[in-house]
Amino acid sequence: MLLIAMEFIQTRMDAYQSTLRLYLEETYMPISDKLSTLKGVFAHPSLMIFIKYFDPKTQIIEPQSDVALELCVNRGCGKLYVKRNGKVRDIIPILNMKKGFPLNTALKLFEEIKPSMIDPMKTPTTFQQAEIQDGDIICFQKEISDREAAEYKLQGYAATIIEFFGQLVKK
Repeated sequence: MLLIAMEFIQTRMDAYQSTLRLYLEETYMPISDKLSTLKGVFAHPSLMIFIKYFDPKTQIIEPQSDVALELCVNRGCGKLYVKRNGKVRDIIPILNMKKGFPLNTALKLFEEIKPSMIDPMKTPTTFQQAEIQDGDIICFQKEISDREAAEYKLQGYAATIIEFFGQLVKK
């Protein structure tokens, strides 16, 4: 049935475009690490959260542009579906996997309330306790040492996403 529908769409689109692109979304359930169907996700009290990655080496937040968005889709930003009563720390292995980092890579997570208000998150809490709601943005970065942070600051770089947004607001 799907094949017939896709052929029909491609035939109708041929006049406008030579290629047909299909968007397919994988959903990860952090508690069980299993792929879920959308029906399964919405059958439980769940939230859709948006994810941004900050790299202090490049001073880039993904997604930031169409190019970064394309990289981010392939490397792990975008969105996740999580359970309200799930622990914030449960998404860390998923974020590592999606970015291609070793699964035990230490990450720092932040809630982006607005660009001038970024709060560090306590990972042992649940999303509900952290007051995360549908559509909220969670930013993350690799955890860095004090020495690395000092080196970034000497170069005039932001060492954390909080500092990065602070620099943007001041400009």
